[in-house]
Amino acid sequence: MKNISYHKVNPAIRLVAGVAILITFFISGSLPVQSQVINHRPLTQVDLPVTFDDASVNYDLIDFGGTASVIQVDPVAPPNNVCKTIKGNTAETWAGTTIGGTAGFANVVPFAPGATTMTMRVYSPDAGIPVRMKVEDPNDPTKSVETQVLTTTSNAWETLTFDFANQAPGTAAINYSYIYKKLSVFFNFGTTGAIAGTKTYYFDDIAFGGTAPGSILVTFQVLNPDSVPVYVFGSWTNWGNWPGDPMTSIGNGYYTVNLPFPANSSHEFLFVNGTNPVKEVLNPAWSCTNGNATYTNRVITLGPADTLICFKWDSCTQCNVPSQTQVNLPVTFDDSNVNYALVDFGGNASNIENDPVLPSNKVCKVIKSNSAELWAGTTIGGTAGFAAAIPFAAGSTIMTMSVYSPDSGIPVRMKVEDPNDPTKSVETEDMTTTSNAWETLVFDFANQAAGTAAINFGYTYKKLSVFFNFGITGAIAGTKTYFFDNVAFGFPVTTGTIAGDEIKVNLSQAGLRIFSNTISGVDQINVFDIMGRSVYSSGGKSDVNTLIPMWLNSGSFYIIKIKVKDQVATFKGLLVN
Repeated sequence: MKNISYHKVNPAIRLVAGVAILITFFISGSLPVQSQVINHRPLTQVDLPVTFDDASVNYDLIDFGGTASVIQVDPVAPPNNVCKTIKGNTAETWAGTTIGGTAGFANVVPFAPGATTMTMRVYSPDAGIPVRMKVEDPNDPTKSVETQVLTTTSNAWETLTFDFANQAPGTAAINYSYIYKKLSVFFNFGTTGAIAGTKTYYFDDIAFGGTAPGSILVTFQVLNPDSVPVYVFGSWTNWGNWPGDPMTSIGNGYYTVNLPFPANSSHEFLFVNGTNPVKEVLNPAWSCTNGNATYTNRVITLGPADTLICFKWDSCTQCNVPSQTQVNLPVTFDDSNVNYALVDFGGNASNIENDPVLPSNKVCKVIKSNSAELWAGTTIGGTAGFAAAIPFAAGSTIMTMSVYSPDSGIPVRMKVEDPNDPTKSVETEDMTTTSNAWETLVFDFANQAAGTAAINFGYTYKKLSVFFNFGITGAIAGTKTYFFDNVAFGFPVTTGTIAGDEIKVNLSQAGLRIFSNTISGVDQINVFDIMGRSVYSSGGKSDVNTLIPMWLNSGSFYIIKIKVKDQVATFKGLLVN
């Protein structure tokens, strides 16, 4: 898992009608109001992620120390709902707000080694103030962990990342055996209202984020296991995910998987394989083991940098790791010499497998499970991302990706970011238009997703993540399997089949070029711009493998229709330069 910010998409406008409310006023020194809702279904207990948009959820806000919180419309993007918190001029240094009342969340926050972050969107009147987050056992307040970060902007939404592996000074360290279910938020922690004055804050979209910023990526590899499938099983899940994390074949008897870990941490593990999984047999006297005769495991001690670990099956002999280069665009998944370094988060499970349509082609298979978060996704290239920055520039902001989805009409989100600064990112989406067939989706980063940052051509975007059916949890959609391939900047040469032969088209400012091995000419060519306006019509037969002159604009999107013997092929293309 890893740190991924997410944003709600088109929150529904809810209308609660037909509710009878009996309000009884008590005239005294204060004026409490008691409400009774009649014939209303019980509200469900709040759970992560917290969005404040579901009328069926009891968010059960509790203020303390001089705050006053209420759920209301987003000051920037109505009709989105958010939590508004006023820290008054009499507030304590520790004034805050608890979500979920005394019981907290419906489920435990799933902290584990390497998965210790939460994210929250914040709107603050001031930059540079500390925002503290605390989680605790609702039945034992002595079991808690706190951490904090600073706001970086004022009067604008930003996503803050809270790493509970870095506890606040003077507070307890995280304990993975504790039941953390209750969460509180503290704005401008450590400063009284008397000093700061009355301030109004907003927060929204509290989510379990997983991998901590600055964590490292460990590549596990094993050589020549005696059966398949192959897994790595370790203490980082408290031995709770038998048979372990699945590994992918990279050829020549090697299997690999990339997993995030805290830097400078120690773990035990072993490899597992088979359809009826069995552990490899290790000798406790070997130097690579823990020496425990009952539970003999391999041991690793990690440093501050990404690490590759490779062993032969049932042996302490380190294998000669096949040399792999860092992934770069375009991404095809076909080169065994490339380290694609897939990292899943939020309930995804990805693997490089054979194309479901063309088995000789390698693609990325993504399973979004029925327990997946709405922001579940897959990162390509691990913590480092691509070997080179994506060459975005004004007028050149398009990426494409081949997608095979079981459903049409679902959003597919793509996010790029600076691998050294996750706050520098841009996200955009496209919708699938077909089911159980390959199609090319177009991602224009000049049109960022609602609620996310605009593209900044001064940033170094090298890290890319893909999110299928973004905004929908696995609990709602059920387990779904997706495939993607051919992640590219701009529009590469486009390939199709017509008249029994594969043809390709390529755009340049000088015109259109059609390539074919067997077709010498096409009967009709029509080119349209993104508005559907005709920019070229051949009016008759045209030669292939030669330039067809036409006036085209750099950075513009075109649709090309080619007719051969009553067959028509349609291509989409962006003229990059």
